[in-house]
Amino acid sequence: MTRHPLAFVILGAALSAAAGLLMLRMFGDGAVGTGWALDATARVSFAFWLLTFIARPLNAVSRSDFSKALVAWRRQFGIAFASAHIVHAWFIVQIAALVPADFPPARFVPGGIVYLVILMMFATSFNRTAKAMPGRSWQYLHRSGQWLIALVFLNSSLQGIFNPDHNRLTHVVLAALILAGVGLRAYVWQRQRNRRQAA
Repeated sequence: MTRHPLAFVILGAALSAAAGLLMLRMFGDGAVGTGWALDATARVSFAFWLLTFIARPLNAVSRSDFSKALVAWRRQFGIAFASAHIVHAWFIVQIAALVPADFPPARFVPGGIVYLVILMMFATSFNRTAKAMPGRSWQYLHRSGQWLIALVFLNSSLQGIFNPDHNRLTHVVLAALILAGVGLRAYVWQRQRNRRQAA
């Protein structure tokens, strides 16, 4: 399988669009079907993001062939996440047009900031742009961006758990996966810190 970034731009967008269009086909193109499409595209994005979030800490713990492969493909998965989430944004715009009362302009401000960070991460996920960033700015951007996205997904999952109109079990599983990833990262960070102090 090719590692060319463009292939993963297409892959992420295609899988997300297919999931969204399938929901529209099943539930119609009204508010209900668009809501399902919104959820489906978010799940595709989440899957790609989670792989990038756990790749390095998992490899630090297990050193398995699977974890090594995750690290090797992490940048490509991140690119696929960004393109999938851009499709998700399109469905946000669609449902906002269908139920504008639920989407006042102020609601787009925090989401817009998150998308700006995602686009910055996407733009700097290619060799030429990554090398053009000074010092450790690339690391700061991508590390802080990962945690920001984790907070957004966790907040969305927690809202889903306490919303009777949503499938609570699905959101419990999503929240558990995020917290497990956070716990794994915290464990690896603490272990590395202890080793540095002991050296």
